Amino acid sequence: MSADITRILLKLKIRDNQMLSLECTSETIVSEIEHYISTYSKNLDLSNIFNTRTIPKGSYLIKNDIYIHEGGCLNIEHGVQLYFSKDCGIIAYGKLMAQGIAEDPIVITGNNWSNLIFLQNSLLSGINNILEYVIIHGGRSRYTCPIGANKYTSINLNGLGGNICVIDADLNLNQSIISSGHSKRGGGIFSYKGNIKLTDSIFCNNEATRNGGIELNMASSVGNKSSHLNNILIDSNKSKTSAGGIAIEKGIVDLMNLAIVNNYSEESCGGITIHHSILSDPKHIGKEYVRLSNSVITNNSGSTEGGLYTANCHITDPITASNRIYNNTARDTDAHDIQQSFYK
Repeated sequence: MSADITRILLKLKIRDNQMLSLECTSETIVSEIEHYISTYSKNLDLSNIFNTRTIPKGSYLIKNDIYIHEGGCLNIEHGVQLYFSKDCGIIAYGKLMAQGIAEDPIVITGNNWSNLIFLQNSLLSGINNILEYVIIHGGRSRYTCPIGANKYTSINLNGLGGNICVIDADLNLNQSIISSGHSKRGGGIFSYKGNIKLTDSIFCNNEATRNGGIELNMASSVGNKSSHLNNILIDSNKSKTSAGGIAIEKGIVDLMNLAIVNNYSEESCGGITIHHSILSDPKHIGKEYVRLSNSVITNNSGSTEGGLYTANCHITDPITASNRIYNNTARDTDAHDIQQSFYK
């Protein structure tokens, strides 16, 4: 394991509106990841998983999609490197457990490979997918819907989630790096009605037409669940429209200890966009949908808004919530740091 990658993962700490001891830029992170990835040594034929399967430590070339079917579980041990061929990835209708360790993380990458897709009804399945000490690098959203996906969702998966796509599923991601993904929406991760918990992780150098780093859409809109992001670095992601760094589009989300830095949007907000059409859901008016606290939003660049843009949503006041929002740039307007709007 590269000592540099271990240092990056372990030193991501945000306290009192400051990043502590994280000296690497996103370019350094990506170059270290690409240097660390080893040459694959074995072909792995693991197309369909109906029960429990385990991938032991090693480097593998995978030439087909891995389907985890209902009732199936794929365990990936620490030190595994999965190198996917073009247009291949993992589709989880069952459960994925990828748990590396700091000294020996799991790496998932490939040559124009596709992404990880999680498709379950969380309220019915009770499945909790876990990604821990995982490096997911260079994924691309799919051009076509995976086989059997229509059984689980009516959402067209084309273009969603460069590295990770979550539809109505649970995902816990911890101490991980999600980098260099490409998609139409959510270059790093796209989630629709997902119960998402992201902690102590880095999203960097992802790109999308809409929402470069992270998009959470209808987050935890069913049941009593909510999504949480805590101690996350969102750095140097790019978008053509909407947020360069992260977008929340409806849902109930806790955002704590975030560093949203150096993100770019060609046509909209550089850093973070939070949107909820409260008028369409009168019974929830007055409820606090999104809580943003103890976070840093700086050096982001957008066309119409620089750092933070909110529209038709309830959000804790960015000053009283102890956030630092400064030195952002709105290239075509004066909305450099904070812009809020309400409309019918």
